[in-house]
Amino acid sequence: MLATVDVHFVPARFNIHSPQVSRVRFRPQNPGSFGTSNLSFQATSAGNGQLAIMDPQGELVRTHDFPTFSTWTQSFTWDGRDKDGTLLPDGDYSWKVQAMGADNPDGPSLELNGRVTIDSSSFIKFRSSANGPSGLPLVSDSYTLPGGAFQTAARLDYLPEGMASGNSDAVQVALGIRFGIIKNLEISFNGLGTLALGTTSQGATLIGANLAWAFLPLPDNRAGLSLAAPDLGLSLNLGGAFPLNDSTAYPMRAWSSGLVSGGRLGLAAQLRFGLLSLLLEPVMYLAPWAPNIATAPVPSKPTSLPDARATFFGSLNGGVYLDLDWLLFGISAALHTDGNLVPGLPVPLSAYLQIMPLDGLTIGLSAMLPISEKLPALPQMGL
Repeated sequence: MLATVDVHFVPARFNIHSPQVSRVRFRPQNPGSFGTSNLSFQATSAGNGQLAIMDPQGELVRTHDFPTFSTWTQSFTWDGRDKDGTLLPDGDYSWKVQAMGADNPDGPSLELNGRVTIDSSSFIKFRSSANGPSGLPLVSDSYTLPGGAFQTAARLDYLPEGMASGNSDAVQVALGIRFGIIKNLEISFNGLGTLALGTTSQGATLIGANLAWAFLPLPDNRAGLSLAAPDLGLSLNLGGAFPLNDSTAYPMRAWSSGLVSGGRLGLAAQLRFGLLSLLLEPVMYLAPWAPNIATAPVPSKPTSLPDARATFFGSLNGGVYLDLDWLLFGISAALHTDGNLVPGLPVPLSAYLQIMPLDGLTIGLSAMLPISEKLPALPQMGL
């Protein structure tokens, strides 16, 4: 038996509602979609309208027409520029939508309002090398994420023989997550795994965290390459890492990653010449799992060491990079003060390339090479 059901649809009464912005505060100079804010609203049925953006003084600076509403969600992506393409100054901007329904084109228009802020201090940089602080694999820079920002990063390293645990080539994968707590203060969490090639020896595995405070942030006046009047940025990094397997019991066993088991306190100095930055970072480490190397030069497990003791040692890290927002290339090196901690410890040199193939996605590729077979023996402090 067949039954017929008649269904009559009544057009929804025209209305606009739910104004939203994808970024309440944004910096137009940030790369990709991070330099824009999406202004959107909902329409219940067909119609048309116009979006207008006003500066802090109430002057009209940009408009966008919606000739017809073909979907429920209407949006306009604003890049922080006026109708002539001129970048607008920092400030609180208001936006207003006026719309009319197709069912009543001569009726009164409906109106929605919202606000968005241009903030040039909201740096979002793709420099997280996944070893904690922002920067290159072996040295930090002074940047922090703005408050409320979130970033993940991944890095792939190739380590030739002697640069990792064991006596074989290795590949190393590092992952990091960064959160902007408030302006100039961020926290990051990171992990590292190393796989030795051509051998069955166990690779290094570390997890860590870092708190970065940019107490002297860089100004937002970067433009081209300029050797005159460079900008200085300073940040303090406090963090540490913990080994998840025996291969990283030795505190500098994963030194080539910039991630060392134990506590870490560093001062990152960045001298910026437009797109070019010079980096210098003295770091002090406290390695609570360091052995007495005279009696246990190659330990197997921290808890099994008969003469285990905490050890202070330091490093002086440096580097240079060219930053084009979507692409970054840099070279970094690290000089550790305690060359005898691991016999035959080389001085690492890292070439690093980071790209942004898609908005919000960055990929880093790093090559590590030794530039010295062994450091001179310097004094060691133990507790």
